[in-house]
Amino acid sequence: MKINIESTPRSIGDLFFNDGTTMGSGTFSCIGKSQRVNKIIIPLYQRQYDWEKEELLRLLINTNEYILSQSPNTYENSYFVGTVLLEKQPKNDGHFELIDGQQRLTTAFLLNFVGYISAIERLSQMSSFTPRRYAAELTNRLKKIKSYEDKLFCNKKNVNVPKDWDYIFTTEFLDEDDVESTSRIKVRLSIDNVLQFREPKINHENPDQHDLFIDTLRKTKITSSNNQLSVTNIKENEFNERTNNIFDYFNDCHANTASNDSLLEKTINDIDKFSAAISFCVLVSDNPDDSFKLFEVLNSTGRLLTIIDKLKNHLYERVVKKAKTLNNDQFNTKWNEILEAQSNSGSSNITIDLVRSESALIKEKFYEYFSNKKIHLPNKTILRDVIFREENSLDFLNRISTVAKTLERIYSIDAYSKNNSPHTLGWYYRMMNKINYDWGRQILLGTVTLTHHLKATFPVDTNGCWDTPSIDNHTTLRNLETTQRFIVNLSDILLKIGIIGIINGLSSKKLPTVSQSILQKILDFVRYKKDANQLQDLFLEINAILKLYILAEKTAFENNIRSLTYTKSTEKKYMTNLLYILYNKGNGASYTFEKPSLEHFEPKTLQNGNSSYYSGNDREELINKMGNMILMNQRHNSILSNLPINLKLQKIQSNFVNDTFFGTNLFRNLIPNSAIHGDIAPYTGFPIIDKSLAYGPNGEPHKDLFRLRMDFYVKNLITMICSDDQFILSGEEYLV
Repeated sequence: MKINIESTPRSIGDLFFNDGTTMGSGTFSCIGKSQRVNKIIIPLYQRQYDWEKEELLRLLINTNEYILSQSPNTYENSYFVGTVLLEKQPKNDGHFELIDGQQRLTTAFLLNFVGYISAIERLSQMSSFTPRRYAAELTNRLKKIKSYEDKLFCNKKNVNVPKDWDYIFTTEFLDEDDVESTSRIKVRLSIDNVLQFREPKINHENPDQHDLFIDTLRKTKITSSNNQLSVTNIKENEFNERTNNIFDYFNDCHANTASNDSLLEKTINDIDKFSAAISFCVLVSDNPDDSFKLFEVLNSTGRLLTIIDKLKNHLYERVVKKAKTLNNDQFNTKWNEILEAQSNSGSSNITIDLVRSESALIKEKFYEYFSNKKIHLPNKTILRDVIFREENSLDFLNRISTVAKTLERIYSIDAYSKNNSPHTLGWYYRMMNKINYDWGRQILLGTVTLTHHLKATFPVDTNGCWDTPSIDNHTTLRNLETTQRFIVNLSDILLKIGIIGIINGLSSKKLPTVSQSILQKILDFVRYKKDANQLQDLFLEINAILKLYILAEKTAFENNIRSLTYTKSTEKKYMTNLLYILYNKGNGASYTFEKPSLEHFEPKTLQNGNSSYYSGNDREELINKMGNMILMNQRHNSILSNLPINLKLQKIQSNFVNDTFFGTNLFRNLIPNSAIHGDIAPYTGFPIIDKSLAYGPNGEPHKDLFRLRMDFYVKNLITMICSDDQFILSGEEYLV
């Protein structure tokens, strides 16, 4: 990362808004060629100018207090107000994109703009002078206007300025007839005339902000009525409101001034002092990726700039300006939907998810990557897949929109929420997030390209199947279009791969490799332009990956489940996730509540005076294994406290046996006198818990209870998760 940093703070009057007459002003010392600042571009993704009056006055009051506390002329370049981050534009024409510091720099422009309109009004306020005095005053006042104009405006490209454009500022002009000279001054200083040949040094790429800003420059004037000065008021225009606030501040500072001419003169002098004092630390980056990285470093609060934000300009240029496939309002509507979805998801993963959904493996968040440019790293060069290089900009914009909406659907509801209904497609991806299997989510995003290729409905789109109940049921599946049915089957495979991979500790290498191979098959399907009739072949190829994966990992998976312990926080999470999945086994089963608590059913504390309770050396180990775990609401657990297991069971049956999980056969199988031995659906095939081995005559647990209960859990989980042809919850076979 190359960042150019100015060696000393630079004032707004020195670097940004100067008239070019002072040697070195307006140029950077940190960029080799001392490049001049001709224009500051505020990109489309930046938020609107929204400084309130209070923020503006705080800056003005603090600056004034600082200047008054210093010796004359020692305040210059010394009142530090923060950092400005600029990005050098590729043409080296003195244009810089403003990455950070928009509010302060725009305010600085408006401060000088008040000086500009004050200088123009002061010219119109000229009193009667002797001819010699009049000539000197006219020259000085015109010179001040010209200075401000050069501070605030730059010449437009490819626009020919008339030869006599600056004639009113020459000595020859003083010889003109008074009537004619007054007319020429009025025409030359007309803001409409100025904007015909020049443009503001600050340029807003957001059309709405641009129009408001230009409207402020065109219509804002200082007028005098009944010997009182005021500034034009434009409704619902923040730029104009702050301009009024700036003028009013200086007007109040000099309220006792004898004349309006003197008041305007003092205002102009103060603005010049403020411009000379207010200074920034200026950083200049060479490219968008460095800008992004530095912005992350400088900003630890608020909504961070993302590569998606920076892509707004890139896509706007191509979709609205060049291809004209969307108009400005349509583009803004779609972009606001993206930002809202991104905000609602509370996730900053959108860039990484997009990169991985394209089967690329880069750790950085490269703007260059999405702009189809080669990225040269020390050991390799990265270039996007041809599928995405050839994607038109509108399709890419629509894909980003779908990705953002999908992430909103995934992240806005917790996996354990009562709103995350089991047996829906949304449940799969929220569970993948809960176990930290990111690739599962990213493969789903990769299928956006597949559905676009097949002109099919993506599950999150209108008429998609995201929230469809009993999604893993044959009756439901038969009513889905082929592509959505494929994604449902794929999602079940992905959750299984993720669970096994996370429990087996494969997330550093093998799990990403297997995941990427699945995504690559999906992208190859698109690359070779296959049709929907070939989706079954694609599914069989992916299913073959699952079969080999299970074959290689099944034994380790079972052993790792058996070795999980409550004493390790990560493994506690694993056990909670596994039991949560197990409790929702069965067609239509749905046992959900907020924040299920993983609890010991047999208390960790051995009951005093009861020698029939198991008290071997391995008791603590057994107590903390999964065989002694159960999920319950924390409220229930606090009521049950550390009661012995038999008393705990009695209290549950008499108080809240019908609450949430306690109504399931998974729980009821614990009851010593229960006749449930694994022959009641959906638990057919469960290992029989021999209650005579598990409990003593008074319901006290024996060692075999923990072993039998562990077998009870493990056999079920293996049946569900290590199946290569049945849905994890319903047990129904895949339907392609």
